[in-house]
Amino acid sequence: MSAKNLEDLGPKNLGEHVSHDIGTYNDEPIYFEKKIIIKDDNLNSLEGRITELLRFEDTKRVIFGVFNVPEEVSAQIIAIFEVQSRRLIKETGRKKALGRIWCLEINGSGKGCGIIAADDRIRIWKDI
Repeated sequence: MSAKNLEDLGPKNLGEHVSHDIGTYNDEPIYFEKKIIIKDDNLNSLEGRITELLRFEDTKRVIFGVFNVPEEVSAQIIAIFEVQSRRLIKETGRKKALGRIWCLEINGSGKGCGIIAADDRIRIWKDI
């Protein structure tokens, strides 16, 4: 998706360009319960917004679609998401956080980062 196209689209339309499903379990599809769209190109502003959204998120399966992100700062945003989500899941407590899946997708590209609170530990995957 080009930067020009991103400028013209609002959050509702941008949501169509974010992944809908996580994968399958026992041949049944698993979908995100909630999509949060953030349209911002300022790294400091994004860090604060992501941290605040994560802090108050109770939904188990959430994808954060972040748009207007220059390619050169994508890795920094992914690192921020990884650190903040790991910290907040630990603060939540194992019992409450168990099964939580939070993902971040950059510019509707399918690339980003995900974190899951599994039985044994917090697992993270990245695709940059």
